[in-house]
Parts: sequence; structure tokens; C-alpha cells
Amino acid sequence: MLFHYLSKCRALTTFIITLFAIMVNLSPLQGQFIVPDSLKKNLPARITSRSEFNAVQNLKNLLKDNMIGRMCFYEDLLPIVSEAETWSKNKGEIHDVLSNKLLKLMLFDKLQWQEQTLRLGNQLLEYEEYYSPIDINRISGILYNNYRQLEAYSEIIGLIPLLEKYQHLENGWRAKGFTTVYDIAMINYKSGNYIQAAKGFIRQMKAFDSIGNQLMVSSMHNNAGLCYYHLSNYKKAMEHYRMALAELKKPNRNGVAERSAAYKKCFEMVVKGNIADIDFDRGAFDKALSVYKEERRSCFGTGGYPVQTAVLYKLAQAYMFLNKPVLAELYIDSTLASINSYVHTDTKIESYQLKGKILLTKGETKRSMIYFEKADHLEDSVRRLRMERDNLVAKVSYESKKKDKDLQKMKEALIVKEKVATQQWCVLGFLLLLFTITGCLYFKSRKDKNTIERQRKSLQTSVREKEVLLKEVHHRVKNNLQVISGLLRIQSKKITNKDMLKLLNDSQNYISSIASVHEMLYRQEEGSTVQMEKYLNKLSEQLFDTPEGHDITVMVSASRIFLSINKAIPIGLITSELLTNAMKYAFEAGKGSIKLSMVMNKTNQYVFKYSDNGQGLPDDFEKNLTKTMGFRLIYMLAEEMEGSIEIKGKDGVTVTVQFSDE
Repeated sequence: MLFHYLSKCRALTTFIITLFAIMVNLSPLQGQFIVPDSLKKNLPARITSRSEFNAVQNLKNLLKDNMIGRMCFYEDLLPIVSEAETWSKNKGEIHDVLSNKLLKLMLFDKLQWQEQTLRLGNQLLEYEEYYSPIDINRISGILYNNYRQLEAYSEIIGLIPLLEKYQHLENGWRAKGFTTVYDIAMINYKSGNYIQAAKGFIRQMKAFDSIGNQLMVSSMHNNAGLCYYHLSNYKKAMEHYRMALAELKKPNRNGVAERSAAYKKCFEMVVKGNIADIDFDRGAFDKALSVYKEERRSCFGTGGYPVQTAVLYKLAQAYMFLNKPVLAELYIDSTLASINSYVHTDTKIESYQLKGKILLTKGETKRSMIYFEKADHLEDSVRRLRMERDNLVAKVSYESKKKDKDLQKMKEALIVKEKVATQQWCVLGFLLLLFTITGCLYFKSRKDKNTIERQRKSLQTSVREKEVLLKEVHHRVKNNLQVISGLLRIQSKKITNKDMLKLLNDSQNYISSIASVHEMLYRQEEGSTVQMEKYLNKLSEQLFDTPEGHDITVMVSASRIFLSINKAIPIGLITSELLTNAMKYAFEAGKGSIKLSMVMNKTNQYVFKYSDNGQGLPDDFEKNLTKTMGFRLIYMLAEEMEGSIEIKGKDGVTVTVQFSDE
């Protein structure tokens, strides 16, 4: 009967046999690609049966092992995958739909279609309970690699719990000894949070030490030293550099393989080069130069292009400071030639700038301006690229929240089916359950009253402990936000660009608004809601505690209004933006009054109202309302609250936001 069926599906039979032969002979094909044309001609044109559908799903194993070559062939697979998707929706189960979507995700990833990959991958993570652990490991690994390419560090941190949960599957997603602590440390390092990065590298160092990988212990000490170097804490940096050199002399333990002597010598000179950077910063250019020369000799052909490029750059910089422009130009030209062998935009920008400075010392002003312009142009390109990446991540994050309607329907149908199956056992189990409950109640009634009292006291103690823990969370969040605000304040002192300084000041106000909510929740005795009158008064006092705001009166009316933290924070951010704009633009003479009120209307919705007696808005303000950053932020916050907003610009400015707090 089976052969009779296969005789009617000759194309499918050929495809299955071909695929089986490929899978059986995977081991002899190590390092080779399957010829796409030989596989493509055996793919069915349409999917009409489960066996054809299952055969297409086997492509996942070939994609996983990179056994199919030529990117153009991946795109050729999309039509048959779409056919399989149609069949799964019409005749399959939810597991079939999800299996095919995983195959599509792997194709998107191979095609390097990042937007489609991220959107589909995030949607699939919502169905974790329907996937096998290995499949979730694949999905989260694909998302991790794409977010890493986009430098989307916040999204990577969000993925780390999943990666950590499933990293032991499918040979793991990292080498032995690495933990997610390393990822977080690298994210902090690239983001400039050097103190947290150093702590992470030290924790990762202990993990490597526990398995006996002394080379990686040395590497983590070197990374921690770099963190303290960027903080100008040369004493701590030197401590870690010396420990890195000491660990490098120790052999690996517990059977961990050793690297070559040339590699270890190169790494030793990299660490010594980092120590020489401290000498360079202190003005000991000759001393640093001799180390850089030895580092170049040791790492030539061993350290790879990034290491070679870095030492060439340092040599050029040292010769420039030693007033040897000819040698400096020679090495900076070698640096630029080395950079062309791999992509590293930041180093290229720094090299262009150094080349311009060297030419200036030689009196070649026109040539130097060419390289300064190249650096500026490349810096602008990087800035635009990062903005595009940020926009892509934000777009994907927004669109990923949209549910797949077909999947939702199938999920709901499956839930109903499971409920019906469960109900079939309910009648049979009802009497047994009733008997069990009656017995439990009988024996429970005979328990000692002291036992009940002890349980009550234990519950009260647990509740009090949870309240204390929750307050501590709010307290720590407030402290962390204040630290961030303080860092922004320190950075703002270094900024001369007025627009950038305004952005930093606005950011401090937003952070202070959020921190105030957590401070109030920490200080109040009970409850998890925010007293809005007190909160709005505190915001206005913070913002107008400046010389520009002394002649502006703010009146707040929001008695007996309490909001959850999810609604209080957006209202606080809207208020901060409106008050800041009013202080800057509303009052020509620097005097005026502002009213803030919040009430609950008859439909049980909250109405927040801001009004001032300033000069108002232009007659055509509605055309440009959403083009300004401030009002765009206000509209976005109102949309996040699922509320409505109304803005009037005559006889002062009036802003009304209506929303629910459920």
C-alpha cells in the first residue's frame, strides 16, 4: 500500500530519496556545500499532503548546518515555503504553522533580511510553549546575532535569559566557560559603563579560572584593566595588567588546550602595549615607543588585522608627539592600509584625524584639510547609519507586538479543544474531587488552632518582607536613575554645542521625573500608587528651582487622585516637557502662571489639564505640531497610555489628556 501511494507521488519520492541521501552522507561532506540546483529540481511545486509538507521542513537541518551554498538559492526556496505555509494554515495544526515559520525565519536570516528576521523572530518567541527547547535556542540565537550586528544592546540584554536557559542545547551558543555575564560586561564596555563592565569581566574571569583556562583568565584581567584605563584610574588598570601577565605564564589546567607560543607572546605584548599607553599618557613617549615596536614585531602575522592596526596607529601617534612627522606619516599610512583589510569605522575616523594632524605639523595645510574632511564625512555616515539602525530596531519592536491573526485563531481553537477534552474528565473526577475536598475540610477542622495562628503570623511576616523588598527595589531604581542624571550633568559640562546641551538637560528632566515616582513609592508607608498632587508639586519645584523660573507661579489641583506607576510616569514626562517649554518660550517678560489639574470625569476616566497665560502658539501651529520633538514626545506618551490629547494655542496654551487607569 505504501509503494502504491508513492507511485502516485513520483516527484515527492525522488525528493525524499535525495534528501535522505544527503542527510546520510553529511559526515563525508564536511566543509562542502550541497549543490543547490540538484536539490531545487527535486522540490515539489505545490504542497498537497502532509508527507510533502514534512519533507520541506527537513530543509531546516540543511540550513542549520550551512550545507546549502549560494544566497540566491535561499530566495528560490521562499515560494515552496509559502506553499507549505498555506497548507499548514488550511489543513495543518498550530505546530505545523510554527514549524514552517521557523523555516522561514532561518531563510530570512540566511538572506540577511534583518527587518523581516527580527520581526518574525520576536513574534515566534511568544509561542515558546509550543516549540521544542532546541527550536527556541535557534530562534533566540538568530535574534542575538542580528541584534549584535545592529549594536542593539538593550534588546540583547532582553534575550540573555532565554539564551542562558537553552545554551546547553545543540552544542550551546558559545565556547566553554563563557557565561552571559561576559555579554553584559561587553555591552557595558561598548556603552561606556566602564565600572559595571570591569565588575562583569572579573566575574567572568572567575568562571574561566574554575575550569582551568588561564589564558582567558589573563584576557579578562586585561579587559578589566582597559575599563579602569578609560576611567583614568591608572593604579587599578596597572594592577589588572600585571595580573594578566602573571596568569599568562601559568599553564592551562583540567585538560584545557593551550594556544601556540607565538599567540601567547603576541597577547603578552598586547598587554604590555596597554601598559605603555599609560606611560604615553604621562608623557613618557620614548618609553612607550620601544614597547610599541616590540609589540609590532611580536604580533606581525599572529595577532590579526585589528591588533596590527592598533599598534601601527600607536606608533604613528608616538612619532608625532616625538616631533618626527616623516615616520609618523609612514606609520599612519600603514594604519590606513591595514584598516582597508577589515571593517572598523571608528579606527578609520581616528586615523584620518591623526593623518590630518601630522600633515599640519609638516605645514601641509591643504592636504591636512582633506583628511579632516574625510574624518568628518565618515563620522556623519556612521551617525546616519546608527540612526537608521536605531529606527530599524524601534520599528521592529513596534511591529513585533502585532499578533499573527492566523496563529491567534489556531491557538484559540487549540485552547477550546483542550478545554473540551478536559471537561470530559470533569464529570468523572467531580465525585472524587468532592470526596477529597470533604475529607480535607474534615481533617483541617481538627487541626490545632495554634497551627492556624502560626500560619497567619508567617503570612503576615512574608507580606511585610515583600513590602520591604518592594520599597528597596523602588529605592534602588531611584538611586540608579539619580546616578544616570548625575552622569548626564557631568557630561553636559563638557558640551559646547547648544542643541546637544539642551538634549542632555531635557534628558535629565525626564530621568528626574521617573525617579520622583520611585522615590514617592519608596517613602510612602503603604500602597503602590502615586499621589498625583504631591508628585506634580514636586516636579514643578524641581524644574522651576532656577533663576529663570522664580517669577513663574505653578498651581496644582489633583487632590485624592492616585495613579499606578504605569500611568504616573507618562503623565510626569508630559508635565516635565510642558513646564520646560513654558519656562523657555511661554512668557516674554519672564512672569506668568501655570495651572496643573487632574480630575475623574463621569465616565470614570482621568482628565489631566495643563494651562498657562503665556503668549500661546502661532495660528498655524496645528500644521507643525507633530514635527517638533517636544510635542511628538507628548503625543507618543499619550498614545502609550491609550489616551486622547487635545492642544489649544490661543490665550496661552492648554493641553488636555484623557485616559483610563485599569
